[in-house]
Amino acid sequence: MDKLHAHFIGELEKRAKENPENRLAYVHIVEPRVPSPAFGEGEHEYLEGTNDFVFSIWKGIVIRAGDYALNNTEALKDVNENNRTLLAYGRFFISNPDLVDRLEKGLPLNAYDRDTFYTPGPKGYIDYPNYS
Repeated sequence: MDKLHAHFIGELEKRAKENPENRLAYVHIVEPRVPSPAFGEGEHEYLEGTNDFVFSIWKGIVIRAGDYALNNTEALKDVNENNRTLLAYGRFFISNPDLVDRLEKGLPLNAYDRDTFYTPGPKGYIDYPNYS
């Protein structure tokens, strides 16, 4: 699979070099730390793969996602290693309205309620508390 992704990203970089106006604003990748979105954070962790190869091919901004909320050390390492790296947070972003503050201070995170994802109404979207 890495060969396929490397080829695709290589084509994007080649086209960006040919004409800088063709460079995408960013490439967004999900780290292979969690083998399935059905698993909760920390369940069935997969540590055999990495998307680090992307940085040797793509010279633009890379947004990385995948289990960073519970792995602050890895998050800091990946951001500090490369000034082209941004991190994306999904499930924990919605359950922690003060996520940035919690991550900066090492505070515990609210668990999310998967049953409220993609449902109408405010439950699960605006009812999570800030840390107190």
